[in-house]
Amino acid sequence: MPMPLFDRTKTSEHITSEVIDEANAIVERFRQYRLNQIVLPEPGTGLRVPNLVRCYLQAHIRRCLTFVEAGAAEIDAGRPLAAELCTRAIYENIATICDLSDKLRPLCEAVDYSGVEQLVTKAAFATRIPTFIEQHGDDVKAPQILNQIDKMDKSYVNFREAYDHLSDIVHPNGLGAVAYFGTFTYGLAEFNDSGNNPERARGSLIVATLLLLYVELALALTEQRLQKLSADVAARRGSS
Repeated sequence: MPMPLFDRTKTSEHITSEVIDEANAIVERFRQYRLNQIVLPEPGTGLRVPNLVRCYLQAHIRRCLTFVEAGAAEIDAGRPLAAELCTRAIYENIATICDLSDKLRPLCEAVDYSGVEQLVTKAAFATRIPTFIEQHGDDVKAPQILNQIDKMDKSYVNFREAYDHLSDIVHPNGLGAVAYFGTFTYGLAEFNDSGNNPERARGSLIVATLLLLYVELALALTEQRLQKLSADVAARRGSS
């Protein structure tokens, strides 16, 4: 039995042992969601597109876990600023997955099999690299992440505010450099290699881990929609 990722004894004013237990439970569930392989033609229907969506989600489940686990490791290593980068990446991944789930819903409801294939193909190979976009056209252009963050903010208050705060820390601005490592008193400047408030980074990472509950909801809803899509497409083919 693996050890929990977060030590439940390291509590703070806002991060109780119960909160830490919930974060650890989420991490463990995400580890269980991982599949080593997916055979693309679905058994029974032979459809490939629903499993293409599941492949996309498998990759992003691993991204979520990577940033949570790496953030915890960086905090333990005394590098909380690196953990802040991981935390911000978790916010971006949550927004991206939830955005795809929202876009899938009307396509699945309309039994638009081709539309689902186009959506997941574009999402899987999306890029912001200019030369790639010049070569392949705007069809491969990734959505602007801030638009996805703002979309999350409409449903989950303070999502954008928390993301912006993290962005200011991970960029070479005051919060992520001088204020992060230095303290100043009259005639003296002192610097802390581990940052002035490493517990803030730990709490922020745990909160981001809790926000993966929204990804869990998106995964569950997407799976329901994919199963219905498969059944509807198979029924239409059987009646034609």
